[in-house]
Amino acid sequence: MNEELKELLRSVLKEELKPIRKQLDNFEQRFERIDQRLEIIEIDVRNLKDNLINGLGPYFEQITSHIDEVKEVTKTQQIMIETLSARSIKHESEIKEIKRLIKNSTFAE
Repeated sequence: MNEELKELLRSVLKEELKPIRKQLDNFEQRFERIDQRLEIIEIDVRNLKDNLINGLGPYFEQITSHIDEVKEVTKTQQIMIETLSARSIKHESEIKEIKRLIKNSTFAE
């Protein structure tokens, strides 16, 4: 009788545990699908990051090139400004000298 009782208990437990096992199987399947989707997302993110980095590389090179051009133009313009400034000072001095000569020649007459 003892053996029959054990067998009955096993049978009852087995039946009672069936829905729980089914739920566990469902959870496992869902987690597997989630893992697969997560792997796909990780690959997509990695690809996006690589594309972004590779896409921005030439852009930064172009910006660097433009900055170098602007620096060169600015340097040339600075030299021109300094030259014009020196000429302006020289011309101002010459104008003062001419005015002085005119003023002195007017008084001399």
